[in-house]
Amino acid sequence: MRSIQIVAVAAFMLFGMAAATGASQASQQPRGFSLEPGMDRPGNDLGSVAVSRGDVAACEAICAANSQCNAYTLYSPANDSASYCWYKHTAGVAHPALESVSGVRQAAQPGGVPETAGPIPLADGRALYVPVNVTGCSRAVGENLGSGVRITYNCASMGNAVVEVLIALPPLAQSPQAVLEEHAVGWQPNFMSLPASQRAELIQVETRQLASGTAAFRCMTYDNVANLNGSSHCILDTPMAEVVIACDANMARDAHAAVTAVLRRMSLS
Repeated sequence: MRSIQIVAVAAFMLFGMAAATGASQASQQPRGFSLEPGMDRPGNDLGSVAVSRGDVAACEAICAANSQCNAYTLYSPANDSASYCWYKHTAGVAHPALESVSGVRQAAQPGGVPETAGPIPLADGRALYVPVNVTGCSRAVGENLGSGVRITYNCASMGNAVVEVLIALPPLAQSPQAVLEEHAVGWQPNFMSLPASQRAELIQVETRQLASGTAAFRCMTYDNVANLNGSSHCILDTPMAEVVIACDANMARDAHAAVTAVLRRMSLS
């Protein structure tokens, strides 16, 4: 994505969801798996298998395909080119482990309840839930970057918008304002040297809400008319930058609409 500039983050993300089957589940959402970055659930193993390094989706698929499996832990040793998926009949007790990510099979959700990945623990003790499906966009795809997590939505119906959610655990050593200013300078190199009134004309800044009505994200939108490109970036309003949502599209209004669609299905608890 052209406009995203964010330094390395230390987290792992599970975003695939196991599909529900059978007529009795027609009115229910699929059963998925919780997200537990930096956690190990030792014991209760059904078996283990080596997978590509950081391939959380593969580990989840192994567990999802086994009717006896209710949890897994993906262990990625620091000096190993592979990761190791331990799939388990029982979740057991979770323990902190920086080189691991675990998931626990969740109960099926009633119809109408949005399918989400989460809870994703944040530094302030809250949990973030990220939507799997967003109207007008393809099903979200999670990518383990080795030192971070990227969740991507392709929203062709909204001006070919591409929305990326980046999650930093632990938070970056930068404030949300500093990260937004870096992005603004990327869009307009002389941005910080302009008078405040002119900066406001070039780049719109606003506070955006989640589905619950909580005003949680600080956002800005840039319309690059000359290059037929619009960008919209939002960042969770916490002391240090932790969650960034960024979008490029054909026009600024398309980018704004796509980010809004994702935010409206995201929640904090």
